[in-house]
Amino acid sequence: MSKPRKSLLIGVDIDGICADLHTPWLADYNEKWHDTLTLDDLTVWGMHQIVKPECGQHIYDFLNDATLYEHIEPHAGAVTAVAELQRAGHDVVAITWSYAEDSLPGKIRWIQRHLNLGRSNIITGERKELLSLDVLIDDAPHNLQRYRSRWPLALVLGIAWPYNTVAQSYTDLLAEDYRNTESAWTQLVACINRRAAPRLGCNRHLDCAQKRPDDVCCHVPNCEDCFGK
Repeated sequence: MSKPRKSLLIGVDIDGICADLHTPWLADYNEKWHDTLTLDDLTVWGMHQIVKPECGQHIYDFLNDATLYEHIEPHAGAVTAVAELQRAGHDVVAITWSYAEDSLPGKIRWIQRHLNLGRSNIITGERKELLSLDVLIDDAPHNLQRYRSRWPLALVLGIAWPYNTVAQSYTDLLAEDYRNTESAWTQLVACINRRAAPRLGCNRHLDCAQKRPDDVCCHVPNCEDCFGK
């Protein structure tokens, strides 16, 4: 009898991963402050660092809108990919945080409407590393770094953006990329499928200290034998 696929607990970030927040945010900024920033200009985390000095922290005023998520579209590929992961038997939870509390209820409704997740599968909070997941998908470099440090055996994934290139050193995959999120989500799902697939074992790491007692796959990050990279 063949070994069944694993059911994984998958934590999915929202902004920059599932929800296209940056496109309308930049459009609003460019109109109000007479600038021409594009997604390619988002080279650091923290929008106030790339906008005009006279704008500065005012860039976050855009987020102080209770109706914000009524106008946010999903990233291409996100809705289909989340549904595919759910059909495969995985437990998908949205893990997100809002800069402004006023926009949080609308964000929760957005998740329920677009990703078809119940309220019990939506977790709000800033410190994602406190959660024990099999897989984390995020775009914030600090979240990815903290999660890798706290949970070295987890699969740590993201979509590549100009502001998170540093995260390549502590993720299993930064999928290419923000310009084609449909392709990026295809890569992410394929990586998760490899983790969930039954394993016969890894010749290089069978005696590795990181081997899990319930699985002959060692789960060492970036192991080519285990993850097929």
